[in-house]
Amino acid sequence: MNAVCLSVALVGHVALWAAAFNRAHSTGVSPRLGRLFGFAPLAPVLAIPAAYFGQLGWAGLRPLDPGVELPWGWMLYGVLCGLGAIWVCALWGLRWMSRRPPGVLCDERARRLDLVAKAERTSRDGFGRHPLLWLPGNETLQLELVERAVALPGLPPSLDGLCIVHLSDLHLSGKVSLGYFQRVVQYANRWEPDLVAITGDLVERNRVLDWAPQLLGALEAKFGVYFTLGNHDAMIDHRRLCRALVHAGLVHLGGRSVELSIRGQCVILAGNELPWFPPAPQWPGTDGDGRGRRLRIALAHTPDQLEWARAHGVDLMLAGHLHGGQIRFPLIGPVLSPSRRGVRYACGLFDVAPTVLQVSRGVSAEYPIRINCPPEIIRLELRAPVAHPVAEGALEAPLLELAR
Repeated sequence: MNAVCLSVALVGHVALWAAAFNRAHSTGVSPRLGRLFGFAPLAPVLAIPAAYFGQLGWAGLRPLDPGVELPWGWMLYGVLCGLGAIWVCALWGLRWMSRRPPGVLCDERARRLDLVAKAERTSRDGFGRHPLLWLPGNETLQLELVERAVALPGLPPSLDGLCIVHLSDLHLSGKVSLGYFQRVVQYANRWEPDLVAITGDLVERNRVLDWAPQLLGALEAKFGVYFTLGNHDAMIDHRRLCRALVHAGLVHLGGRSVELSIRGQCVILAGNELPWFPPAPQWPGTDGDGRGRRLRIALAHTPDQLEWARAHGVDLMLAGHLHGGQIRFPLIGPVLSPSRRGVRYACGLFDVAPTVLQVSRGVSAEYPIRINCPPEIIRLELRAPVAHPVAEGALEAPLLELAR
């Protein structure tokens, strides 16, 4: 019995401190301060069990022996951890039982590409190899091409088939070579999108800042390439980054919105960089001005801005930041996810009326380690929910051709 109670308490202990880590990293605290103390909430994960077993050992006690009376402080913490374990397991069970594709998803296909042989692991610019890339099972260079057809409520029929390529979290640092990211751009361009949306964390180090305009300036889209910044961009010269990207032909949406005319319809794009770069964007005019319903698409770095999007009637919100958790355990899934909602929106497509939320696992990461969570680029094909729904396999531009 003691062994069971101790096991439950350990599960709750890890869950509580992982939740503390996730919430601490969802705030607008200075990114530099976050980097300095970022993993402090995880220190108790090992420190508290070490102190527990150490204290009992000093007293000559064994925690698994029957009849052992623990100090009241440890008893109280054990009860708290037990309640935490019950809560986490209940949430996990509910999510597992309710797992199903969102109703707006018409079709989905994915193809994973192992780019180890196609992208050099050693940077040509002298940044050298990163040891994490050589860990067994690391999927950092196994790029996944994802295509989703989404029936977007309220989409005008004339916009049926609108194609958006979503990129996020490049984290250019030199740890992964430029050749890898050039492959990403090549695959994005082969989709011939109408729009390209990039949702933050573009550059990790000032020394590779010039990579960004060279790389992202090569992206092609019929109606433009748009970007917002993320928390890691706040740690570099982000003003210089924005100037360089705008000069390269991209459009910075941070804290503002733009109106586009696409196929005779008005489409509004807005960029939300909160909580790191205020303010939130303002929406131009109203939909009751005689011009009909206008499609609203928001780019945000973190999915924590979902409530803002819903409050403003956003039809589609694109986000990243969470990297899918980077390490996903069998059955359990991700554990670390810097969000107020924990791992709930770690990655994927979500229908949270009136907003459809797309969260990318990202192209790369600050620490190039991914287990059971490969990087991805996403092609969204918007469909009007009319009488001719998209049939399975009806997506254009077959993945097999794109992967050549």
